[in-house]
Amino acid sequence: MERGRERKVERDFLIRVTRVFALLLPFLFLSLFLYFFLFLRSRSSFLFLESNNKNKLKQKQKTTDKKLAQRKHFPSVNWGISYSKYDKALEPFYDAFDPEFVALRKTAREILQKESEISDIVQLVGKDSLAEGDKVTLEAARFLIEDFLQQNGFSSYDRYCPFYKTVEMLRNIIAFYECATAAVGRAGGAAAGATAGSGSGGASGVGGGGKVTFNLIKSRLGDLLYKLSSQKFEEPSQGEEAVKAKLRALNEEIKERFRALEEEVR
Repeated sequence: MERGRERKVERDFLIRVTRVFALLLPFLFLSLFLYFFLFLRSRSSFLFLESNNKNKLKQKQKTTDKKLAQRKHFPSVNWGISYSKYDKALEPFYDAFDPEFVALRKTAREILQKESEISDIVQLVGKDSLAEGDKVTLEAARFLIEDFLQQNGFSSYDRYCPFYKTVEMLRNIIAFYECATAAVGRAGGAAAGATAGSGSGGASGVGGGGKVTFNLIKSRLGDLLYKLSSQKFEEPSQGEEAVKAKLRALNEEIKERFRALEEEVR
């Protein structure tokens, strides 16, 4: 009798548990459904906001480059993929400080972009096979990368750079690039015209039908290129007027030396 009573109690208990489970099962499924629905909804909303507001929130990005760091180039910021959306907002300040700065910065970016493209060609055909204008671009890019963008934080002259010094250094590098590009371009055209008219090729030096090559620029204006590379050594402690006077004098010398070189080879 007692054994039959225990079995009946166990059977009643199982029946009650089954009924409770049957009553709770729909609520359990409903809860799981709501949980996953809300989770997926919040995740998709986050992705949507991220995709739409990514550029709004990230107004600027400085991307470091491992290869630059390995070459001891500091700050190792990759100028090819870093960006800022404050350019337009700062243009009134730049124009008030120096109206030429925006154009100088644009030209510098173009030089660095060209350098990236030319470097791929150099790996295939070598530097000697490049056009004279491309050689000038590589040299200007070298000034920008090694002497303008790269800084030495342990030096008194380069641990910080006032904006006026930045502008004048950039102006001199762009002046070299424009003068050298114009010289090899005009001389190349003059040499081609002389060859077509006389049937004789021009020599690759002074007095050779007005041909200015990059090698000629390096040999005749080597001291000028050294000055251009050394302009970063000007100490800001000299004062704004002193530094600007020296760098602007270098700018005039660049233009005058290229003018004299072109006159010499005509």
